[in-house]
Amino acid sequence: MTTAIVVVVVLVFVAVLVWAVADATRRPAHVWQASGHSQPGWIAAILIVPLFDVFYLVSLRPELASLQQSATTEPHGPPEPQLRADGQALLRVEDLVVEFAARGGQKVHAVAGVSLDILEGETLGLVGESGCGKSTTGRAIVQLPPPISGTVTLAGQELTKLGGTALRRLRPTMQMIFQDPISSLNPRRKVRDIVAEGLEIWSVGDKASRSAKVDEVLDAVGIDPANANRRPHEFSGGQCQRISIARAVVTEPKLIICDEPVSALDVSVQAQIINLLQDMKARYGLTLVFIAHDLAVVKNVSDRVMVMYLGKLCEVGVPDALYERPSHPYTAALLAAIPVPDPETKPDSEKVLGGEIPSPLSPPSGCRFRTRCPKAEAKCAQEEPQMREITPNHFAACHFPLEPGEALDFTKAGTGAFIGLEDGADEDDDV
Repeated sequence: MTTAIVVVVVLVFVAVLVWAVADATRRPAHVWQASGHSQPGWIAAILIVPLFDVFYLVSLRPELASLQQSATTEPHGPPEPQLRADGQALLRVEDLVVEFAARGGQKVHAVAGVSLDILEGETLGLVGESGCGKSTTGRAIVQLPPPISGTVTLAGQELTKLGGTALRRLRPTMQMIFQDPISSLNPRRKVRDIVAEGLEIWSVGDKASRSAKVDEVLDAVGIDPANANRRPHEFSGGQCQRISIARAVVTEPKLIICDEPVSALDVSVQAQIINLLQDMKARYGLTLVFIAHDLAVVKNVSDRVMVMYLGKLCEVGVPDALYERPSHPYTAALLAAIPVPDPETKPDSEKVLGGEIPSPLSPPSGCRFRTRCPKAEAKCAQEEPQMREITPNHFAACHFPLEPGEALDFTKAGTGAFIGLEDGADEDDDV
């Protein structure tokens, strides 16, 4: 950004300089004599002013760069309690913030201060409603797009400080599997070329070894290498997702972001893809971030689960403890929404989460879930809850975490004392 500003300023001053010199050379000699200035002296003065400004801006570049870096990459405050000791994790993310510009000068607060880590060989499940920031978090980890602030450290490399060639050289170590398997593949290219593209870009081995590697990976994901000369439209959705997995694995990455890899597939195909991911993880020693809506799926594949709501982390824990004893009301609502495979069982209306997720353009103050939470009180509107350890290795960001076995009535959501604060009432007023 600083370089761009300097370039723009230089171009502006050059344009002004060209105009001034051209104007000065067109003036007749008697005009200069009447003004009391010599023509060469006036041109020299014109040259000195913009050159001085340019050199001044260039001299400020290191200071501006250091200020920008300190403002955008340094995490604020002590590490979040859900993070393991520094140096243990393959991936460590602290205070990740992602925002997008909107009309009228507004901002979409997509991700707000998310901190997470993943040990090598671990699978982290990331769950939440549509629009909660799951996919944006996954994309920001691989710098697509780069976050507004926060740090992302992969195998000791701070990604937010890298750019250009340095970041491109790390791309093979972090890959993504996208939600829509068909649109994520180039329809004009053959499957063999799609899978081999990463190897071709980085000139891994010779042509024969690259072809052998592609055949090996395609066979591992259940695609016959003899069909690799076909194009994506000649395969089913499940087969295209297998091809996407092969493309992600072929460069032997350390980390793969699985962005809802089974949500667009049939239930029977979902089970095959999940089993395939587990097999590939064991075979190639992968570390996975598994993003999904389906909590039942996430429980089966994850070593650790994180629940997100409106750009914030709500709860973190191992699957068994989090599913059996949720501490955050939002987690309890998601678990209650898991369908029961019994046509005679009707959902309990008291356990169904109602209302709409608030707009990320203007998220609620304090706890972002308070507008839909039956336990919300005035404190929830005034103070943002911080992540804290509820039981060993089980963390939640809630002022009033659930007790074991506590039931919630979501039909009473939005009736707490905090509503009066939004209407301008004081905390002690009757509402």
